[in-house]
Amino acid sequence: MSEPDFRARIEERFAGRVREAYSSHGMLTLVVDKEIIGELCRFLKEDGDNRFDYLSDLCGVDYHPDTPRFEVVYHLYSIPHRHRLRLKCRLGEDESIPSVTAVWGTAGWHEREAYDMYGIVFDGHPDLRRIYMWEGFEGYPLRKDFPVRGYKDDYNPFGEEEAERPASQARASAAGQHSKPPRFHQSIATARVEPEGGARATKEMFLNLGPQHPSTHGVLQLVLDLEGEIIERVDPIIGYLHRGTEKLAEGFTYTQVFPLTDRLDYLCQPSNNQAYALAVEKLLGIEAPERAQYIRVMMTELSRISGHLLISGALPMDLGALTALLYTMREREMILDLLEMITGARMHTSYCRVGGVREDLPEGFVERAEEFCRIFPRRIVDYERLVAENRMFLKRTRGIGVISAENAIDLGLGGPNLRGSGVDWDMRRDNPYEIYDRLDFDVIVRDGGDCYDRWECRMEEMKVSVKIIEQCLRQMPDGPVKVDMPEIAFPLDKQLVKSSMEALIHHFKVAAHGFKVPKGEAYSSIEAPKGELGFYIISDGSEKPFRVKVRAPSFINLQALHLIAKNGYIADIIAFLGSLDPVMAEVDK
Repeated sequence: MSEPDFRARIEERFAGRVREAYSSHGMLTLVVDKEIIGELCRFLKEDGDNRFDYLSDLCGVDYHPDTPRFEVVYHLYSIPHRHRLRLKCRLGEDESIPSVTAVWGTAGWHEREAYDMYGIVFDGHPDLRRIYMWEGFEGYPLRKDFPVRGYKDDYNPFGEEEAERPASQARASAAGQHSKPPRFHQSIATARVEPEGGARATKEMFLNLGPQHPSTHGVLQLVLDLEGEIIERVDPIIGYLHRGTEKLAEGFTYTQVFPLTDRLDYLCQPSNNQAYALAVEKLLGIEAPERAQYIRVMMTELSRISGHLLISGALPMDLGALTALLYTMREREMILDLLEMITGARMHTSYCRVGGVREDLPEGFVERAEEFCRIFPRRIVDYERLVAENRMFLKRTRGIGVISAENAIDLGLGGPNLRGSGVDWDMRRDNPYEIYDRLDFDVIVRDGGDCYDRWECRMEEMKVSVKIIEQCLRQMPDGPVKVDMPEIAFPLDKQLVKSSMEALIHHFKVAAHGFKVPKGEAYSSIEAPKGELGFYIISDGSEKPFRVKVRAPSFINLQALHLIAKNGYIADIIAFLGSLDPVMAEVDK
C-alpha cells in the first residue's frame, strides 16, 4: 500500500483524532492524541494492508519552555511492505501516556529510557523504573533545564544527614556512590529445606554476574533469579558506562558530534560515522560525491568484518575454545592497519564528514585492500575447521537460546540476530542507501534462531563483505571526496589553507562555528554490523542539533536476553549473551 493510501486509511479510521499529517524528508508523520496511541499502534501492527510490525525507535523530546512541554516520537517500519511511519504525541509535564509494550515487546526498554531521561510516565508499563541512572538520582538528564555537567547545584548524593561532611571526604565517597547501580542482590548459597515428606527441595537464589566479569563483554551486571541450575529470570543492569552522548551532542556543532559517534560501537566506528552523516545530509538535502560514497561503504564493510571477527572468536573462547580468538585477531589486525592507513587512527577514526569524507584514500591503499581480499577468504576456512564442527561448540550452541522469527521482530532485533531467526531483511538491499543498489551481494539468513545460527550468520556475512569491498575497489570512480559547498565543507585542497587567506578564513569558520542546518527533523538508518543503527535529529536552524536520538542496536538486542535465558541453564548464560554480540558502549550510549 502506498503512503497516500495508508494515510487515508488511518485518517478515516481515527477521524478527528489525527491532529496533523505531513511528510518530512521522505517520511509520513502523524501527530495524534495521546489517548489513542495504544489503539492506533495496535491497528497499524495488525492491519494487513499496513502491517507495521517493527518498532524501530521510541523516544522523548523536551520543548521547554513551550507547552505542552514533551513529545513522544515513534518510528515504525513495515518489514513486509518496506515503508516507514512516524507518530507523535504531545503531553504536558504532569501528564502520562499509555504504554505500547502490549503491542511491541521492544517498547519496554525504550519507554524506560524515556522515563529515566525525561520523567515521562507510561501507563500500563509492566516494569517502569530507571534504566541508566540509579534509583534515587535527582532529576532527568535530557530535559533542557538539566545542566550538562550531570547534577544540579544543590545535588547531594549522600542525603541531608551527610550534608556537613568535609568536602574532601565527600568527594572521595561520591566516586563510589555515583557508580552504584539501581539494584544489588547478595550472592547466596542455595538454601535447602526439609519438607514434610522428607524430600529435599531448593529455594530461589539470586546471583550477580558482573559488572566486572570477563564474559559480560564490558561493564554489565546480570541479576539472575535461579531455581537450582535453571534461570527463572534475568535482569540486565546497564548504565555503568553511560556518558550522555545525546546530551553532549546538543552542545556541539554538527561536525563536532562525529567523535561522539566513534565511541558508540567502538569496534565498528565507520558505521556510526556513516549513519550520523546520512541523517545530517538528509536535513541539508545534499548527497556526498560518488567517490566518497564508495569509500564510506568500503570502510563500513571493513568495520563489519572487524566487529564480526571479534565476536566470532570471542564466543567460542567464552565457551572454552581459546584458539579461534587468536586466529580472528590476526586478521582483525590487518583491518586495523587499513583503517590506520586511511585515517591515522586504529580505533576512533572520525573519518566521515557531512558531505563526504575527510580526505581521499592514501597512496598504496588499494593494493593493500586487494591483498586483504585475497587472503581473508582462505583464513575464514581456518576458523570453520576449528569451530564449525567442533563437538563441544555444537553442544553449547545448537538448540540453545532459540528466538523465533515472530519474537525477533517483536523485540526489534536486527542484523545477524534477526536474520539468524529466519527473517530475510537487510537494509542494504531492502532500503538501499549510498551505492548499495549498484552492488551484487547475498543476504545471509538462517532458520534455527539459536546461538549457532547467529554465529554462522556472522561468519557468512564476512564473506559477503569481502565481495562488496572488491566491487567497490573495481567500480570506484575518480573525483572529489566532499561536496563543493564552502558553507558546509572544509576546503577541497588542504594546501590552500597554507597559502590562501580566503581558504584559511573558510576553514576557521567551519571549524570554529560550524554551519547552520535548516529547521526540520529527519530519521536515517543503516545496516550496521549489530543491526539497524539510526539517528533521529531535530534541527532548530542553528549550528547545533536541538535533539539527537541514537537508535543503538546493541541496546535493543540486549533486551532479548530475558526471553532466551528463561528456563535455560546457568551454564548457558554466557552463550546467550555472547551470541547477541552487545557492545556496552553502544548499549549505554
